[in-house]
Amino acid sequence: MKRLEAMLGEKNARELDLIKTGYELADNAAGVKRTEELMLTNFPQSTQAEDIRGSRWQSKHPYPPADASEQAKQAYYRTALQRDDELPREDPYALFYRFYWLCRLNDATAEQLTQAADQVLKTRETNPIWLVYPPVTFQIAEAYNQKKIHAEQISGLVEAGLVDIDEHMFVSDREPDAEREETDRGFQTDAASLLVDAATELKKPEIARAAVKRMEGFPPDAVKNQSKIWEVRGKFAELEGRKLDALLMYQAAIKARPADFHPDKTDEVTDNEKRLWKELGGSEATRDLWEKRMTQIAIATESQWEVPERGMPEWELSDLQGHLWKRTALKGKTVLIGVWGTWCGPCVAELPEFQKLYEQMKERGDVEVLSFNVDDEVGKVEPFIKQKGYTFPVLLARDYVNDVLQRNGIPRVWIVDREGKWRWERLGFDVEHGGWQESVMEKMSEAGKAE
Repeated sequence: MKRLEAMLGEKNARELDLIKTGYELADNAAGVKRTEELMLTNFPQSTQAEDIRGSRWQSKHPYPPADASEQAKQAYYRTALQRDDELPREDPYALFYRFYWLCRLNDATAEQLTQAADQVLKTRETNPIWLVYPPVTFQIAEAYNQKKIHAEQISGLVEAGLVDIDEHMFVSDREPDAEREETDRGFQTDAASLLVDAATELKKPEIARAAVKRMEGFPPDAVKNQSKIWEVRGKFAELEGRKLDALLMYQAAIKARPADFHPDKTDEVTDNEKRLWKELGGSEATRDLWEKRMTQIAIATESQWEVPERGMPEWELSDLQGHLWKRTALKGKTVLIGVWGTWCGPCVAELPEFQKLYEQMKERGDVEVLSFNVDDEVGKVEPFIKQKGYTFPVLLARDYVNDVLQRNGIPRVWIVDREGKWRWERLGFDVEHGGWQESVMEKMSEAGKAE
């Protein structure tokens, strides 16, 4: 780094930033500090200098953790806003973050928010920092929706954001087509959500109709955020006066939430669902019945092995061909059970690995590999299995799984030993780190040796 620094001679801001990065990689704190001071002295208006000032400020004012009190968070937002107020008004970063902090301050006025958004929009066309996710125009539209102001501007803001995504978003040719399509569906869902909120405020469903229609065509097994999609569709159905449709869609949104879901402040979807239940004449007695049925088989975002806290209840379940399977008939074998749903993205990602494991073990007489499906609409299961070419047994087990679960979430793997004891349970599928088959085989081997 010293040789490189000497070679460069008179350095500009980008070259100094390169030198600083090199010293960071070399773990040379003195070199980092020296190049930072050179940057602040010689190029104080550069974006690199602003990054340095921002990092130093953040080290003294750490962002509050997720479990911090609302009072602590509001105090931090106010302090951050004061800092950005002191920066030059022509600084696009300062303009953006001033808007950002105002969005989070509970007592920010509509006038303050509008003024800050207008300043951001004026510099958006000429400055590359606006190529962020979500697009800055989406963020402004979201702030306006939350404050219930300028609803008539939302359509234009959303359209501008979609243009930014289409024209400027970096797309890597290393990214699989399926991932790019999923990213695009995420943008389309965000756009529809913003438009539905604006359409509700203006009482003009036509503003959002086309965007919601596009969401209806998303393939169920390729969409990660099913909960958000059902929520948006529910709001739109209610806007159009289709209250029963809206109720069922809100309930679907609740069911599709990940196992670790926690609302930020208020749970709008649950509030809407309960309100419509009463409006449509639902009683408390039927509410109890419904909530029992609604025991949430959600999508799990974790991946870990656990020892079940209780024994596995007996079961007799039919497969897709109508054959009856009994747990008692499997005694003497180590049993691997995969619990899954067609609508669950991690389940869909896990099933190819499950199929490979089934192929390896299907001829063994000491093990049994089968799966429990939890779909509400069982008519979707067989076409899904045939389309994917899976051959492992599929037992229809939604009610049984609902009764067994003590903690929500799928996909799951259950392992039962030769004596019928429930030995292991794994929640979630970690697609990034791999090793799923090896981990399952290791636990099956342990269960097979258990006395």
